[in-house]
Amino acid sequence: MVAVDGTVFDVPDTGANSGFFGRPGSGRGQQRGAYPQVRVAALVECGTHAVFAAVTGPLSVHERRLIPGLLGRLEPGMLLMADRGITGFELWRAASDTGADLLWRVRKNIVLPALEAFDDGSYLSEIVAAGDRKRRDPVRVRVIEYTLGREDDDTVYRLITTICNPQEASAADLAGLYHQRWEIENTLDEIKTFQGGHHLVLRSQYPDGVEQEIYGFLLVHHALRDVMHRTAHQAGLDPDRLSFTRTLRIARRHVTDQAALSPLTTQSSPDEPQQVAAVTTPAPPPATLHPPCHQTQDGQLAPQTHPPPQPTPTTRSNNHTGHPPNQPASTRKAPKSPAPGRDTCIACITAVNWVQSLVFPPVTVKASGRSRASQDR
Repeated sequence: MVAVDGTVFDVPDTGANSGFFGRPGSGRGQQRGAYPQVRVAALVECGTHAVFAAVTGPLSVHERRLIPGLLGRLEPGMLLMADRGITGFELWRAASDTGADLLWRVRKNIVLPALEAFDDGSYLSEIVAAGDRKRRDPVRVRVIEYTLGREDDDTVYRLITTICNPQEASAADLAGLYHQRWEIENTLDEIKTFQGGHHLVLRSQYPDGVEQEIYGFLLVHHALRDVMHRTAHQAGLDPDRLSFTRTLRIARRHVTDQAALSPLTTQSSPDEPQQVAAVTTPAPPPATLHPPCHQTQDGQLAPQTHPPPQPTPTTRSNNHTGHPPNQPASTRKAPKSPAPGRDTCIACITAVNWVQSLVFPPVTVKASGRSRASQDR
């Protein structure tokens, strides 16, 4: 079961972002919102909360125009659920052509003539395009209407589905399954409220960076959910029984430890001389643990192979590292890294690396004829 829906993210108030994405209206002041907004449409697996497809666009582009870019990820065997704000004839036909089954809610003003009634209370009908008044090109659907049975709520919910045979799925079963569509709302809340923080405003100043940052959020969320799914599967539990917020807090604590690892490499054998990352001449500043967006992590942390200069005890060290000149490399402390957050690009990369490292077993390395498990994890 998968669901499709959309949401918006606030972005910095710059000329580039405002001109490309646009901003919402407001009934106060200058009649416009404080921040421009980017619209995002996503496909989410309801059982695991995994976002496996997403597309972005300006605020003026409706979700119905973004969703066709996601349909290529659908396949037979899936059941796609959508809310009434997304339903449209052309979109319905395009989604059904993928081979996936559909279960969408529709508005009450849509005309659905009853062609054949079934024993479970559903009935066969057809839908047409808005301009097809003579109904020349109809598409057959099955209609399910139900209420929640509450005294103070008489709302009639109308669902249409491509599963026209009641023997394959009864009306009661489909009505119960549609409740799972709300899992996509919980997923978007995890990303925007818990992972991003309350009152989230992205930091990228340009549209290209905004798109990159959104995919960074989605990748980290997908990695966390992947670990939660594997853990729940091994324990024989439903992934919904695991807490996303507690998993996120654990990941953030480990990101701090990972980001504090020194880029200097050493050999663990006491009989072999230690190899220290050299500083070329002229010596550059220490490697930055949190490089800017346009710099890669490997380019910042790549160790050198040349031996470092060896200053005498009476001369001043020119290694620019801030460590005593004769202090062994194995005892040198790495520079203190800032707390991870959305303002540091490397935090997202490190989080993904850490989460993926939990999936694989520890790596065993050889040192002086002895085997020891790597403690990187």
